[in-house]
Amino acid sequence: MTNSLSVRFLPFWEPHLQHASSRMRAVFPVRSLCEVPGISAGLGWCDHADVYVVVQLCSDRTLARLEQAKRNGSTIIYCVCDRHFADGGVSVAGVQTEWRFRQLAEIAHAFIVPTTGMAEALKPYTNERQIFVVPDWKDYVDFEDRGLVEPSSVAAWFGNAGTGNYHAAEPYLVAAEDLGFEVRLISNAASFGPQHRYYDRVLQWRYETFVADLRESSFSIIAFDRFERQKSSNRLAASVMNGVPAILCGEGESAQTVLDLGFREVVVRKPFALHTAIDAVQDPIYRARYVSAAQSHFDNLLNEQNLTQKYILAINDARYKNGNT
Repeated sequence: MTNSLSVRFLPFWEPHLQHASSRMRAVFPVRSLCEVPGISAGLGWCDHADVYVVVQLCSDRTLARLEQAKRNGSTIIYCVCDRHFADGGVSVAGVQTEWRFRQLAEIAHAFIVPTTGMAEALKPYTNERQIFVVPDWKDYVDFEDRGLVEPSSVAAWFGNAGTGNYHAAEPYLVAAEDLGFEVRLISNAASFGPQHRYYDRVLQWRYETFVADLRESSFSIIAFDRFERQKSSNRLAASVMNGVPAILCGEGESAQTVLDLGFREVVVRKPFALHTAIDAVQDPIYRARYVSAAQSHFDNLLNEQNLTQKYILAINDARYKNGNT
């Protein structure tokens, strides 16, 4: 009888379902890998695992454990989905992000990233170790509702208000208001003080209610931090997979995805051009074509079986490079 391969995913942010990177880069992959014969996958630390997949960052204690595990022969894979190598600072958990990135990168046998753009940005820090591109898992899988929503006068933005993505979106949200649309934000309400423009229009983000809240809008507005163009299309996927057409503002992987699908009308570079994208997504025929095409695209790209195989390939290859068969 062959022992199962023990794989432990170590997401930094908890509770896991309340944080996007923990969900899409740990919780959902573990669920799928648990169904694979010969693999025993789980979340959180467990001594003597064959493989540890570290997601984002880790605590001092976990770093020390990983260093010892590597000395004992375990394989370390570092899943990088933010530019911690370039954005030095202290996380809300008190970890100096750039230093911790460099410490994890030093001990990793291989890396996993969500996009080819992230892989290119990461290359200078990997000392020629292998980088595997595995797209973000489809988010909100427990509550997916694919039916196309009806046009209305409500526009939505969702995400982390503390990121550059919100600041990039704000001029477009103002433009939507000027065009007569009600703007709603789905985010952490605590991030918006009483003096904030949208203080009274923030819906508290919760994993369990997000899809229902998003579907109260006619379309979503997704903008991109100009320093984060290598980020994944997970917000675009979350919107269209739940029946809400998205308008893409600025440059990024999501915008390129929509251009490649042939829907250039919903990609805008300046707030004054927003009305053309709104005209397109408010048209019932256009929005149906757009959402259908985007759903088909993400059904293929984010197919659970394909993503699982990508993780298995990364795990097996990293173990082989680490001297395991």
